[in-house]
Amino acid sequence: MRGMLCPVMIRRLLPIFLLTLVPSLVHCTASGAPTVPPIGPQDAPQIARATRVSGTVVVVALVDETGHVRATAIVRSQPVLDDEAAARVAALSFAPLIEDGKPVASLHTIPVTFTAPPPNGPADTYSASRCNDATFALDLDARADSSGQFNARWTARGLKSQELYVVVLFPDGTEVDTTHSWYPQRFRDAKDTAGWPAWHRAGRELRLGTSGLFSFRLPETPWWRGGRIAVVALFRDLFDGRFVLRQRSFRIERDAVGPLLVGDPGTIACAAGPSFEGR
Repeated sequence: MRGMLCPVMIRRLLPIFLLTLVPSLVHCTASGAPTVPPIGPQDAPQIARATRVSGTVVVVALVDETGHVRATAIVRSQPVLDDEAAARVAALSFAPLIEDGKPVASLHTIPVTFTAPPPNGPADTYSASRCNDATFALDLDARADSSGQFNARWTARGLKSQELYVVVLFPDGTEVDTTHSWYPQRFRDAKDTAGWPAWHRAGRELRLGTSGLFSFRLPETPWWRGGRIAVVALFRDLFDGRFVLRQRSFRIERDAVGPLLVGDPGTIACAAGPSFEGR
């Protein structure tokens, strides 16, 4: 199958044994940590290059007593860049945090910046015009229901020549109901990258207007202190390969009531690009 994305194995949840690294011993650290150099447009994922998406993704790394990254979580998102940012952070080596003379597990917050491509007026005009071809609305509960489940409803409309992928990104430990889902999809170029749950709609459904549902449960005791839920709607034209990308991201916060989903205004809402060879 050709297209912006390709079917891959679904992402695995964080192995249970990693949770033993994260009781009250985990410490948040900011100084002395390695950094990821700014990533130029030429090194961004193909889908980001084609849509000229850039920005800063903030990644939290869970580092074990030996200084190796055991898991990552996204706390500030540009969804199509998140997986690449997490992979760059996962490749870092840290000096173990020492407490009472012994190395302990720690949390490190690392920003990863994808620099913007040079200004291009025609490309920006093209993107704005193509965004008018496809609409996507998402109604996501800010709070879980009485059973602890978050519910999301989405609607979309586009051209008969397009197909739609709705992709959901989530932090470790999240249980997502994948009923009626399509092949998992990925945003990194590496072919061995795990994928995210996705739902697919054909052009005949898009032309008339289509909708869908999904639900998820957040873990009660996650290792991460912050996280995000992101939804990417990718409209791809079957004739010329051109596409429209719509993104929504929600920060996971917690208060006295429990988890609260807060929309992130920093996420690029819509971008469009020409065709390129699919993976």
